[in-house]
Amino acid sequence: MNEKPIKPTILDCGYFKFESSSNQHSIENLGRRIVRDYEIDFNISGNRVMILDGIKYDIMPNTIVFKYPGQTVQSTENFDMYTLTLQLIGSKKPQKNIRQNDYGEIQSTEKGDYFSYLLPYFSPMHYNEIVSDYIKLSKIYSVPEQYRECEQTLDHLLFLLFADAIAEKQRKKKQKNGTTNMEAAIEYMEEHYQNSKLSLKDIAKFVNVSESYFVRLFKTETGSTPKEYLNSIRMRQAKWHVTYTTDPIYTISYLCGFENPQYFISKFKAMYGMTPQAYRKKVVNHSK
Repeated sequence: MNEKPIKPTILDCGYFKFESSSNQHSIENLGRRIVRDYEIDFNISGNRVMILDGIKYDIMPNTIVFKYPGQTVQSTENFDMYTLTLQLIGSKKPQKNIRQNDYGEIQSTEKGDYFSYLLPYFSPMHYNEIVSDYIKLSKIYSVPEQYRECEQTLDHLLFLLFADAIAEKQRKKKQKNGTTNMEAAIEYMEEHYQNSKLSLKDIAKFVNVSESYFVRLFKTETGSTPKEYLNSIRMRQAKWHVTYTTDPIYTISYLCGFENPQYFISKFKAMYGMTPQAYRKKVVNHSK
């Protein structure tokens, strides 16, 4: 007889802000917490230092952190994040701030291979969609009438996370096999252009060089600055959305890494000689 498919359920989902009361920000001064359930967090801002089972991670903004039941974790510095606590096996009920319960049972990891593709720490490509799913889940996960929509949203979020984690592994493998710094940087921009907060510092850190050296080398090898190249990627994607979808212009703006739709419209016009609305109208009329 076939086993019943694994279906993760949400124990808690929401927004969490940590403000250290210590001026020392010393991780040694913080108590260890035992992870009791599966935890997938999206760090929004701040420079978080985390020790997970003895391994230190410098957590940058706009990154995913994944933890298994039974692991020990310490964190310091000031940061905020969206939290997601999941159950694979067990009968726990949804509970606000469930991680603060130091005496809860540690969830079994018997089926933990369900999450085998996830990395302890990685930068997702589908930044905007992932944030949107977190926000939506935090509002509906505890509402019985919204169970079906919650289930579908969680499926979508996990699909994106698995896909992005696999892409991250493949990218690291390419780097190990000799991909040049600039090729890796371009690939990184291609995969993270949706992240409106993607910075020069993030890209330079990914290829392990200083910002100033990265700018000089990128300009030498490509003929443009990293900022110009990233903007060209976003504009190319925007042009595709304007041409082949009926998405509102403000939606396309966010999908292509622009927080301000008006700024996006001005950049689009500067590159293509007309606003996105006018360009879409021209394409539609030409196709008739």
